[in-house]
Amino acid sequence: MLHEYEYTYRLINKGAVLGTTPTDVNGNYSLTLNYTGPLLLEITGGSYIDEATGQTVNVPTSPGSGLQAVVSNVTAGSTLQVQITPLTAMATARAQAMTGGLTASNISAANQQVGAYFGGIDILNTQPINPLVANSSTGATQNAINYGIILAGLSQEAQTLGLTNPFSLVTALVQDFSDGNFDGASGSTPIQLNGSAMNRNH
Repeated sequence: MLHEYEYTYRLINKGAVLGTTPTDVNGNYSLTLNYTGPLLLEITGGSYIDEATGQTVNVPTSPGSGLQAVVSNVTAGSTLQVQITPLTAMATARAQAMTGGLTASNISAANQQVGAYFGGIDILNTQPINPLVANSSTGATQNAINYGIILAGLSQEAQTLGLTNPFSLVTALVQDFSDGNFDGASGSTPIQLNGSAMNRNH
């Protein structure tokens, strides 16, 4: 669920779009900003190949509905190449829901919390392997391999659940973890998945 292409990244501070850039065919990008401070990155539009089904999945184009990542601090003139995945989207939702919102300390805490939950991965700076590419694990770190397998596992779970759009599972999990718990609810509000409340075992 990672290896996107044709995406545009929107870099946002307090709602202002600081810049956009397209990715290459593998979802990679690189950019330099004249900005210092916390930063939200957002994918809008584009598509990726779902690992479990091989289908092309379109990412929503509306701001706030795609994949996001938050960085606690960037320095003007530095090159930005952080990962934007379902896991970073979970961390973004968590940081936004914390008291004070997207502060540097909340962003750091949320990124660390999600990374720890999934085995201690640096979710921003570890580039996941692509399980669809032969020998992609050759020379990769164990964390990069684990990251890629976790994302592929989300694709497999979406297929197991019979979801027409695999991205809907990502959306549900992002909402679910906004309160810091994977329990099928955001606070006391049940998360809807495929027309019904999420099963707590999902």
